Amino acid sequence: MPEGSASAFGESAPHTKLRYAPIWRRFYAYAADNTFLASIITLSIGISMNLPWVPHDAIGEEVVGKLVLFVIFFYHFLSALYYTLAVALLGTTLGKSAMGVRVAMPDGAAVSIPRAFIRFVGYYPGAMLFYLGFAWALVDSRNQALHDKLAGTVVLEIE
Repeated sequence: MPEGSASAFGESAPHTKLRYAPIWRRFYAYAADNTFLASIITLSIGISMNLPWVPHDAIGEEVVGKLVLFVIFFYHFLSALYYTLAVALLGTTLGKSAMGVRVAMPDGAAVSIPRAFIRFVGYYPGAMLFYLGFAWALVDSRNQALHDKLAGTVVLEIE
């Protein structure tokens, strides 16, 4: 790798000029990641509903209610694992990688697992009140959303 360049794994030479990812790339990356997660969950439900030991004649309101609660829990659990581990171990998610962006510390260094988890948890307050925490990136000088501010991270273009 040439001197002064950054990789998707969070390494950065001191002479690198960091380029913050534009909000439109971040939006599409987030949409792609959530589409991926929703597809995994939908596939899991489809497979589990067709297992031989699932009683199809006894599906009532109580079973559907339990299934809905399970799906909600499973989605948030899977999301926490996906976003935390992908950002901490790879510096990027599938959606971010497809959009050519990565998550890093302000100096371009890799993000730790605890910081990646804090960043994920920050999605929740950021989504409250009509996603204003995400929209903050529109007016921030480093294009940081609320979850980036909470974790002390930035989203950079992959060079």
